[in-house]
Amino acid sequence: MKSMTGFGQAESQNENWQMRIEIATVNRKQIDLALQIPRHLQPLESKIRKALCEKISRGRVNLSLKLSALKPSAQKIQLNLENARAIENQFLQLSKTLGREVLPTATDFLSSPDVFELEEQSHPEEVWPLLKTTLEQALENLTQSRLIEGQALKNDFEQRLNTLTQLITQTRERAPFVKEYYHQQLSQRLEEAEFNFDDERILKEVALYADRIDISEELTRLDAHISRFQELMDGETPSGRPLDFLCQEINREFNTIGSKANDAEIATSIVFSKTELEKIREQVQNIE
Repeated sequence: MKSMTGFGQAESQNENWQMRIEIATVNRKQIDLALQIPRHLQPLESKIRKALCEKISRGRVNLSLKLSALKPSAQKIQLNLENARAIENQFLQLSKTLGREVLPTATDFLSSPDVFELEEQSHPEEVWPLLKTTLEQALENLTQSRLIEGQALKNDFEQRLNTLTQLITQTRERAPFVKEYYHQQLSQRLEEAEFNFDDERILKEVALYADRIDISEELTRLDAHISRFQELMDGETPSGRPLDFLCQEINREFNTIGSKANDAEIATSIVFSKTELEKIREQVQNIE
């Protein structure tokens, strides 16, 4: 079981290039990729996205890639004429406003990061082997980070599931006394009212009410849901969505038991159970 929160980074180099990749992930219902890569490597974006999607099923993924040339011949300075003209036009506007000529200097152009751009001289496909190796290592480190976080969440889930199991056991043990109590109360009232116990309508009504307050099916389904919850936690496949669905189903059974049982002790147990379940459900939102 993996958390959607994690961080992984990797660095590598060859004779021409040094590369650093950082990947940070947070929880999201769907997969959401945000890539920051050099402009000249954008043709490789589809390959990067494919590699990410093969390892990550959902979550917000922020990837940052930095590439540095180890040889000066692998770089060149590119002049952005449009940005240079834009700076000059701003000085012309300033001159008109002040009523005197104000000219830009070389320092003004050099201090602007958008006028002179350092462009890496590399073909994307030549960089891909290095990028692929670095990306795989960063993803491996990210996976380890998410597994560690996932194990911490799993430990918390197991403790809370144990608490739920104990509360369900208490409810199961209390259920027969509810039926007995109802039977005694009804019998007493019928005796006081001098009803005929052989009246078929009364017997039918008693049977119907006994069926309505029976929670054995709900308790059986709760056992199955919790067992399935444990199986998903122990599995290798992404389990966030099915775990969230199970939380909804468990909550549904608790609501049904609470409405059917009509007993103070069971009602108290259900309140505590739903409180624990809500804490589980909040954490499930962080599971991949």
